[in-house]
Amino acid sequence: MVNQKTTNMNFIKRFFALVLILNLCSYAYAQEGKKITMNLNECIEYAKQHNLIVKKAKLSYEQSQVNTYVSKQALYPDLSFSSGQNFSYYAEKQSGTIDKASYTGNYGLNSSMTLYNGGRLRKTILQNQKKENISQLEIKDAENNITVSIIEDYISILYAIETVKIQEAILKLSEEQLKRSEALLKAGSISKADYSQLESENVSYKYQLIQAQNSLQKAKLELKQLLELRDDIDIVLPNIENSDVLSLLQPLNDVYKKSYDGFIPITNSKNNIELSKLEKSIAKSAYYPTISLSAALSTGHTSQSTMNLANQLKSSLFQSVGFNISVPIFTQGQNKSNVKLADIAIQQYEIELAVAEKNAWKTIETLYLDAINNQNSFVAAKAKVKSQETSYQLVEEKFNLGMKNTIELMTERNNLLTAQQEMLQSKFQAIMSKELMLFYQYQPLDLKY
Repeated sequence: MVNQKTTNMNFIKRFFALVLILNLCSYAYAQEGKKITMNLNECIEYAKQHNLIVKKAKLSYEQSQVNTYVSKQALYPDLSFSSGQNFSYYAEKQSGTIDKASYTGNYGLNSSMTLYNGGRLRKTILQNQKKENISQLEIKDAENNITVSIIEDYISILYAIETVKIQEAILKLSEEQLKRSEALLKAGSISKADYSQLESENVSYKYQLIQAQNSLQKAKLELKQLLELRDDIDIVLPNIENSDVLSLLQPLNDVYKKSYDGFIPITNSKNNIELSKLEKSIAKSAYYPTISLSAALSTGHTSQSTMNLANQLKSSLFQSVGFNISVPIFTQGQNKSNVKLADIAIQQYEIELAVAEKNAWKTIETLYLDAINNQNSFVAAKAKVKSQETSYQLVEEKFNLGMKNTIELMTERNNLLTAQQEMLQSKFQAIMSKELMLFYQYQPLDLKY
């Protein structure tokens, strides 16, 4: 009976252990297989919500909103309450009506309000509102920078994927040729040295494939960093036709005009000029007098009084109201310096605006020239690939017949690989330039899935 009970307990323990192991394995498999798949637009929207740089810009905007709120509240009077409770003790009794110990309480309300200070309060509100607008645009600027980086990384991944496919195809050709060469070696059609060269070339292609796969993983890592992701990511492959690569571009001036307002540094440079003008006006307001209104209400009570608490508070009630004026006479050159500094800031931001416009033009023109150059390169590279494929097939046939040597075969194969890589590079560089120009013009990205 005892042995049967022990056997049952062992069975139960083994059963629960098996269930636990299966659960752990399924969890590990689920974690291992966890992968996110996104297209380009989904990557961009995800980054806008999760990227840390964008989040930081949003927090700066919230700070600017608080500053605007504080400056608006400065138009209204303040109000404060104060109270003091004091206990006193004399070593000897002072008179017949005064005890050794006494208790007093004081209460007061105080308020003040600025009536006039040269318009500084309202100008400060305008200043903070302008800073709020600048902070809001800095969110957009952060999103734009992230978007540009995502477009570049996304297309870099597409290029890396196609590069891996080309390396796999070249390696497959090499391995097939190696098998045929082995037969030729046994038949005595090629030498051992020729066969060794083909083997060495095959190893080289394997290494190039590993390098291409490594480049693909690095490109994915760059994208994951922008998305703030730790999980693995796959991208949806778009259908890119030759017509997409070779689509006609709008005139350069038209592209720039449509992109001009999309460059946040240009808009914020203009905002900073206006902000500096406000700061100059605020600095000038310091020359004017400040007029303020103050009011106070206080009362108190003491234990030494013969009146009750209500009568004491009523009889001790004190009220006051007053106007205060402060006229700046000599400020040690501070006001004059602040006005001068504001003038300098205006000139600095005017230069920043010119620099921002120059950089915007450079960005658009560079993308435009890259797009045209890569379109032309793609056409030439495509023709070159077709020619190299034909040439390689002819050389391979002659090699199998013993009419070409190993060096000639490997040279043709490498020429084919180079032509394919050049075609890929020009293709995706043209697509990248075109997509970035669409983005800067606030037009939807046109990759088709």
